[in-house]
Amino acid sequence: MGESIRREAYRGTLDYILSSPCNKAFILIGKALSESLSSTMFAISQLAISILFFGIELTLGIIMPVIFIIILLILGLYGMALILAALSLRYKQAHDLAHSLEYVFYVFSPVRYPLASLPLWAQIFGRLLPLTYALIAVRSIMLLKESLSFVYLEVLALLIIDCILIIAGFYLFNWMEEKTKKSGTISHH
Repeated sequence: MGESIRREAYRGTLDYILSSPCNKAFILIGKALSESLSSTMFAISQLAISILFFGIELTLGIIMPVIFIIILLILGLYGMALILAALSLRYKQAHDLAHSLEYVFYVFSPVRYPLASLPLWAQIFGRLLPLTYALIAVRSIMLLKESLSFVYLEVLALLIIDCILIIAGFYLFNWMEEKTKKSGTISHH
């Protein structure tokens, strides 16, 4: 979303978008939904390859809870994207911040190794990321064949983090938009 704002500023259309009477956060979410659609098609093609070539077996009882958890994860990531978009309104170069956040996800969430292998302070920080709970829940369902009721605490934590991130994202974006409009720096590069 932050990069989307920068592209609009470079094209010279950001002022027109921000002066429109609709909520700008919804415009950004629309842009994010179109990106999500293309990412979903890519993920489905990877899943089809995994089923065809590697013999992965998926049932409706596994895929439906996983899709539910992925939707919750995407909601949390949208909240974070709104926060990054707000920061890009103010600081203009959110690209570096977005890449730094990507590295934070890889280090502090259990992407490559279990969360328990991190120091205690890093485990606490990792528990603030929505990806942590989504990975734990999806791995439990797909690899350990656990039911959704077994991972309800992870799903609940993911839902709480999603709500906090979405509310904070909308608030911060609207606040930063007003602040940059008043300062007149909305379309500076």
